[in-house]
Amino acid sequence: MTLGADRESFHEGKACQTAARAGWDNIKVLKRGWPDRLFWKNRAYLWVEFKAPGKPLRPQQGYRARQLERQGERVLRIDDWAALLPALEKIEREERIGLDRGGAAG
Repeated sequence: MTLGADRESFHEGKACQTAARAGWDNIKVLKRGWPDRLFWKNRAYLWVEFKAPGKPLRPQQGYRARQLERQGERVLRIDDWAALLPALEKIEREERIGLDRGGAAG
């Protein structure tokens, strides 16, 4: 493992760089209990909670993730930066298919 790869900040930084290169924007969420970042591209959105490898969500984070999911939001816990891009690509494909089929625009 690379030096620093056991830290949450390492994975968050690498994931954000990778997502930006693929055209995804993001904002850092600074409210306790909320996922760390919201990523978006066109009409596709994903909330992401970054954790150090092997670290679980805190109870408040788990509660918020479930709440967002009940509202139809996508939420992902990531402890390896390389997992973000495949997830974003999948969401982008799903959104494109939905729009191609006349899905709601919003």
